[in-house]
Amino acid sequence: MKKQILLLLFLASCFVAQAQEDWNLSKDQDGIQVYTRRMEGTGFKEIKAVVEVTASLEACVELFKNADAATSWVDRMEQYRNLEVVNDSLWYTYGELEIPWPFTNKDFVAKNTLYNKLDSGMYEITISSTPEYYPEQEGKKRIKHSEGKWIFKQLPNGNVEASHRIFAEANDFLPPWLVNWVVVGSVYKTFEGFREQLKQFP
Repeated sequence: MKKQILLLLFLASCFVAQAQEDWNLSKDQDGIQVYTRRMEGTGFKEIKAVVEVTASLEACVELFKNADAATSWVDRMEQYRNLEVVNDSLWYTYGELEIPWPFTNKDFVAKNTLYNKLDSGMYEITISSTPEYYPEQEGKKRIKHSEGKWIFKQLPNGNVEASHRIFAEANDFLPPWLVNWVVVGSVYKTFEGFREQLKQFP
């Protein structure tokens, strides 16, 4: 009986792992691919985007960490700033996203952690929401739950594959289908901006 239970648990874990990798291509244009997959228990989707850029790993990380440049390449980013830089690998940020009238702009507070994985030819940055780290601002709708990561991976041709995964709960009355549709377009525009901004690096 014990062996049967262990076998069932193993098969179940394999099924879950397989389900988590069930990405659907939502947009493929100009070298940028955007994928989605539904998050269990919600009507919202996790988003993944991938693009190949002509830049170094260090340039990709430098651009991501440049808070002053964020409004130039992140779609709908009204304002963005560092709240606290603990060290080169850990920093907290505040951002405000522009939402068209009659809806209220959204803001978020994030903990950013940089992992140096150069033995595997990559950097990874994880982003987790920390809404209590900074007081809620008047006239803004705080995003309470969001998780994401950026990965910059060295390619054999000298370029870098930049990928981003993000999931956020809207925590308002907007229908999930509308949120999902807007987010796919916004992530695509963000990757366009990211690739364009990298052209300024030598």
